[in-house]
Amino acid sequence: MSLINIALSGMNANRVALDVTAQNVANVNTPGYSRQQALMSSVAGGKYDFNSPGMGVEVTSIRRVTDQYLVKQTWLTASEANYSAGYLSAMSQLENMLGADGFSLSAGLDSLFASLNDATTKPESTPLRQQVINESEALARRFNTLTESLHNQHKDVHDQRNAALSHANSLMANIAQVNKQIVEMQGTGGNASQLMDTRDALIGELSTIMAVKTTDQPDGSVQVSLASGQPLVMGSDSSVIKAIPDPSDPYLADLHIEFGNQTFAAKGDIGGKLGALHDYQVDVLVPNQQAIDDMARSVADEFNAVLAAGLDLNGNQVRRYLPMIQRTQQQA
Repeated sequence: MSLINIALSGMNANRVALDVTAQNVANVNTPGYSRQQALMSSVAGGKYDFNSPGMGVEVTSIRRVTDQYLVKQTWLTASEANYSAGYLSAMSQLENMLGADGFSLSAGLDSLFASLNDATTKPESTPLRQQVINESEALARRFNTLTESLHNQHKDVHDQRNAALSHANSLMANIAQVNKQIVEMQGTGGNASQLMDTRDALIGELSTIMAVKTTDQPDGSVQVSLASGQPLVMGSDSSVIKAIPDPSDPYLADLHIEFGNQTFAAKGDIGGKLGALHDYQVDVLVPNQQAIDDMARSVADEFNAVLAAGLDLNGNQVRRYLPMIQRTQQQA
């Protein structure tokens, strides 16, 4: 009977191995699927049977063939790639905007100074004076249009951040739920490979939004946190990231992480898409908005100060500034 039992155990073990192979082949085109391998071990003979060679073979477990170091490097690369792509996209939009003919402030200033130069050759000419007014109005429109376009991009970045936060919060809740399922399945001796694949895919998607680091736990769950250490997922519990608006600008916001009854400020490099949006908005977009506002105010102040010291066609002191220049100053 021992010979038959040994042969039967071999057939059963290799049947499981064939099932695993079939599963691998069936999922060869499945995104995120990790290959599995049946691990076997010899079954020892009876405790007091010194003549027993053993009782055959058994499948001890089904191993998920994956290199978590490489997986984590992939997540890191995804975060860096999405940061660069997001930052480049926003910068390209700004560059195209500033380089467009209708937005060029240098061209508007050149035209205004050219009209002033023409007017100095014949100050009494009403058409030349009117040309100065027309060019000042055109320059004011350039300032106003460019300011409005930058404001629209400022608002668009705000909307993109809110959408990314909503997506991230949903992913973290799903990761926590899968963590719970993995712990329960491993506790009952089940094969959690598919759930682990699902969790890796969710963490990979989260890494495109922000830079994350993970720590494997003994119960099979994974702890997820920001690169700076603030917790995002711990076991079956997940955080909620909220954008707290800046009191001086509703489109600027600080990120806060709510985990249970605790609240943490998201400090350091956030990375991913969120990091790109934050860095571009704070380091590039807002300073450019302020610079253009300051430029418009300075141009308006200087021109109106000079006009106030001049004389009109009747030789009287100028009492009325160029209207569009003054209006530009107020809008800026």
